[in-house]
Amino acid sequence: MNTRMITNWKQAMLIALWMLSPVVALAQSGEWASYSGKEMIARILDDGDYLWVATNSGLLKLNTETEETALYNRDNAGWPDNHLRNMAKDSDGNLWVTTQFGGIARFDGTNSSVYSSSNSGLPTDQYCTSIAIDNENNKWIGSLMFLNKFDGEEWQSWTTPLSAIAAYWFIYDLKFDRNGVLWLGGSSPEWKFAQFTGTEIQAFPEITASVHAIEFDGENNQWLATANGLVKYDGRTFTSYNTANSAIPGNCIYDVKSDASGNLWLAIGKYLVRFDGENFTSYETPLLEEADPTNQDFVLCLNVDSKGAIWLGTKKSGLFKFTQEKFTQALKVTDVATGIKATENKKPEISLRNTGSGISLHLSLTKKATVSLSVFDLGGRRVSSWLNGQILSSGDYRYDTDLPLGVFLVQSVVNGKVNVTKAVVWDK
Repeated sequence: MNTRMITNWKQAMLIALWMLSPVVALAQSGEWASYSGKEMIARILDDGDYLWVATNSGLLKLNTETEETALYNRDNAGWPDNHLRNMAKDSDGNLWVTTQFGGIARFDGTNSSVYSSSNSGLPTDQYCTSIAIDNENNKWIGSLMFLNKFDGEEWQSWTTPLSAIAAYWFIYDLKFDRNGVLWLGGSSPEWKFAQFTGTEIQAFPEITASVHAIEFDGENNQWLATANGLVKYDGRTFTSYNTANSAIPGNCIYDVKSDASGNLWLAIGKYLVRFDGENFTSYETPLLEEADPTNQDFVLCLNVDSKGAIWLGTKKSGLFKFTQEKFTQALKVTDVATGIKATENKKPEISLRNTGSGISLHLSLTKKATVSLSVFDLGGRRVSSWLNGQILSSGDYRYDTDLPLGVFLVQSVVNGKVNVTKAVVWDK
């Protein structure tokens, strides 16, 4: 593995502080359908008659004709983590899925092969938020602080030189242009938009707001969905569209996709927005108001399927469908039908105690649950793990591990709910 990395204690502590924070990026008429479930949708992939939907509870497969659904998760597909973040399909028909805490997995429709820092050259399991597959079937994965390449046998990884303030960075999106150049959209104190030259990550300082998504039009122009508006890059010049100079309804854009007619579709707050190159047309999502009366939900991702329908994934209210014909009431599918469950905000079931030579984990379950426990160092490497999706009966459980002096992150996954807690090991 070819890895360039600069770390220091300040950087490690900043990573820890960030990771311990809560993890939770003019109305027109139209026809809306809602596939509900109080669940975050991270990415939508069109696969002909089916949609693949990455959620916080696993992978949802939706037949767009019959509306039949199937859910694949840790229990029946072997995901390393139910918090899925992205996916791509390779030339052999396999689906590659990235996760928030457990690395990545290859899924053949029935079985999964997991690639993590413990069994492969992937340098960290944390925040694998993006993936792209090139013409030679190489897999490119954006993880916490690394751009990674996997050719099926060997891994290579690259990072940017880190200063004391750039202790972590994410790659939110990876896209190849028609010339085979790989482009990166992300967030760090030092870069937001970059290209991979073949040997290093080259940043463009002109972009100062986080880049959540990248799309290409028919002329190979790049369109960037940023935290401060829509940006066009033609290879020479950056052109920005924001609330100060256009009719766009908001500046924080989470996704951008193009359709067969050359229109761009944008996910902006509670709006789905069409941009035809000159005019912005905003469609407010009325069902979002119904699903979330607290007014905290928003559209997080979108996709245009092969039939021209627009599919939208939301932060908290599941999946929506939009077609420009007429406005109707929601087509509601129950949580049981979709397999998407609401995540209750309960106190974590795990507590920690320092033993002097390590830590002791105490797990208390009030009912039967599927459980995984892991301990990570501040570089994101797994140093201990237990259970790995095992089903436990109600009761109290204890697990001990010896660790060197230092700060660690303890992750518990109970019925798909992830909790991360800091643990400090010191001499008595």
